[in-house]
Amino acid sequence: MSRRTWVGLLVTLVVSALGYLLFSVWNGWAAVWAAVQRVHMLGFAVLLGLSLVNYGLRFVRWQAYLHEMGHTVPWKPCGLIYVGGYALTTTPGKVGEAVRSVFLRAWNVPVSHSLAAFASERLADLVGIMALACLGAWSFTTHRSLIGFGWVLILLLWVGLVHGHRVIHKLSPSDTLPHNAWSGLLQRVTHALSATRQCHRPGLVAWVWPMTALAWMAEAWALHLLLGWLDIHCHWLFSFFVYAVAMMAGAFSFLPGGLGGTEAVMVGLLLWHGADPPVAVAATIVVRLTTLWFAVLLGLVALSILWRQHQLPRTGVSP
Repeated sequence: MSRRTWVGLLVTLVVSALGYLLFSVWNGWAAVWAAVQRVHMLGFAVLLGLSLVNYGLRFVRWQAYLHEMGHTVPWKPCGLIYVGGYALTTTPGKVGEAVRSVFLRAWNVPVSHSLAAFASERLADLVGIMALACLGAWSFTTHRSLIGFGWVLILLLWVGLVHGHRVIHKLSPSDTLPHNAWSGLLQRVTHALSATRQCHRPGLVAWVWPMTALAWMAEAWALHLLLGWLDIHCHWLFSFFVYAVAMMAGAFSFLPGGLGGTEAVMVGLLLWHGADPPVAVAATIVVRLTTLWFAVLLGLVALSILWRQHQLPRTGVSP
């Protein structure tokens, strides 16, 4: 958590604010602001509440991963640590959320295990979003054959994880090889991969992955409610499709927090559906404020609490 990290976060915030402002001005500031005002305070409360459902379910998943690797961290400090990771969720691929590893060291959680939980989270999120996209694609009667292809990809992904231990074993450096920086790095990566495999035990995946899909479904339902309030009438399956595809576009763009990619795809799909440009822009901005930036705000608050409680450990890093 260097000064450079905080400067990067500040730059992201400023650039995002300017981007949303220019986006609004380009499509008519008055019309966009009028659309936002139609949501009202109660509407914003509902949207934020659904985001909290998303965060809560994902925290349960995080605790399950740690428990699977033999770590029991009290839910209060673990909750602060988990939410604190959201402060850096705008980093490419959300890698900044790995800051949780720093704080979990104080609870004797090796970095390899916390990174394994982080990697497992990203993979579960991908599966959950893909599941929503497949579900939402059902609204397109001419492309339903692609849904089966999506589910096959998810199944192959899980099979690869379950049987990936053979590859991990081959990657393990031999004791007869000289020890150097590269062998040490490979050893750490191997430990992390081995720990990640524990998080994909069939019995755990059977309820964690569906729960992950349910978590993202909460935010997708928030988009559907918002579209209804803005008089963009569509089937809930289409709303799910818009949300899932926009999220995947942002993730695969590898931009900080998917900024730009997610917004462009969401606006484009809403325009394709027939929404007025100012209303489509307003819906996209409101969704991003009540999901991504709400998480960043909560994360900053949690990090400040952690620092005040002096929970930043001074010990060495466990392998």
